[in-house]
Amino acid sequence: MAPTVALTGFMGSGKTTVGRRTARLLQWAFIDLDHEITSSSGSDIPSIFSTHGEDAFRSLELHALTKVLEGEVSQKGLVLALGGGTVTSSKARERLKGSAIVVYLEVDLDTAWRRVCSSDRPLARDRESFASLFAARQSLYESVADHTIAVAGRAQADVAREVADIARGLTGET
Repeated sequence: MAPTVALTGFMGSGKTTVGRRTARLLQWAFIDLDHEITSSSGSDIPSIFSTHGEDAFRSLELHALTKVLEGEVSQKGLVLALGGGTVTSSKARERLKGSAIVVYLEVDLDTAWRRVCSSDRPLARDRESFASLFAARQSLYESVADHTIAVAGRAQADVAREVADIARGLTGET
């Protein structure tokens, strides 16, 4: 089975951008879990949250994660950008164990807020709630991570090279 590297971290940590760059470096497939959810549901994430709520979104997310992890995507390997809240589900954390090497892209609160404060992200409406959510999720990211990379103040290309080095270690490539 081809290796899967799953990127986790808070919103604004760079999972999608770093994931795409890493996949290009490795010549592996890349999947953004949020994109999978919007493609399969036909709705954008803010609409899913406002119409059906966060619990419904998390259910769609778990279904998408299961589908990706059980599917054959690439002979070489897969880089998977998880959603910032994917690991809040104990079932998602269980699915990741043994199915992927999880790399936690650790970002500080100020950097994350600066990157997402003007976005349409449903959980980034005000700084106080954002900070509470950030604090609540830190231990989850740490508990699921096989590797942690601090990303604040670093170029995303450098972070992608570090993730690629981790992935190459899985496959024995140099």
